[in-house]
Amino acid sequence: MKNSTIIIATLIVVGCNNDQEKADAYGNFEVDETIISAQASGELLIFDLEEGDQLSAGQIIGQIDSTDLSIQKAEIIANREAVAVNKSSVTAEIKVMEVELKNVIRERNRIKKLVASEAATSKQLDDLEGNVNVIKVKILALKSQYKLIEAQVDAIDAKMAMVEERLSKCTIVNPANGTVLTKLAQQHELVGAGRPLFKLANMDNIYLLAYISEPQLTQIKLGQEVTVSVDEGSELKSFPGTLMWVSSEAEFTPKIIQTKEERVNLVYAIKIKVVNDGFLKLGMPAEVNF
Repeated sequence: MKNSTIIIATLIVVGCNNDQEKADAYGNFEVDETIISAQASGELLIFDLEEGDQLSAGQIIGQIDSTDLSIQKAEIIANREAVAVNKSSVTAEIKVMEVELKNVIRERNRIKKLVASEAATSKQLDDLEGNVNVIKVKILALKSQYKLIEAQVDAIDAKMAMVEERLSKCTIVNPANGTVLTKLAQQHELVGAGRPLFKLANMDNIYLLAYISEPQLTQIKLGQEVTVSVDEGSELKSFPGTLMWVSSEAEFTPKIIQTKEERVNLVYAIKIKVVNDGFLKLGMPAEVNF
């Protein structure tokens, strides 16, 4: 009888300790993944990355074949140079005609005085007036031609900007700091614009996706500091965490999750931000204590 009493007491103590040690929630670590896609079409000539690589924002990691675009650019440059020559020629003609106009106007004014003193004929004055009008018309025509050439230059420059933009997209530039999670293309593959190339995630901004029961909602609030623990051999390693999101809708308990009250059918998802020192890995299980 005495031995039975001791055994029952021991079981009660152990049971109490287990309840105290049991976590408030369980889950797995996740990250926000970004899929980086090709922005141009062509052969993937260079693709210098592997899964697990640490990439920096602005780092060049690949090159898509841009031969056709380079040829287009060379053609545009040649066309612009030809148009620029025409523009210079028209500019020179306008200057010559303006000088000629000044000379004819000066001569006309001189003849006008001579006609007033009857030292020149009216026909001479009429001829000079006609020359003035002809030169003015020619200058207007040249200026119209100049504007047309300027419009052509603007159109060529716009085309050049478009080609240069497309050329820049042939260089694959990593957009943000992060770790390569999955490589989705290989060097020398033919890719199209929008083709996914790799998945990227910032492992420093890792979070725990866990689940709690409805009664536990009253125990938490956004911004609350919590303790996240993961297995480290036979011990637990703890990290400070911050509750950053609580689902507004309940869902059925995921099969891989055990909640504090195992018979609860509906749970709420929560996200806890944890500062990762490199120990935490994607998919690693963890427990939370509020």
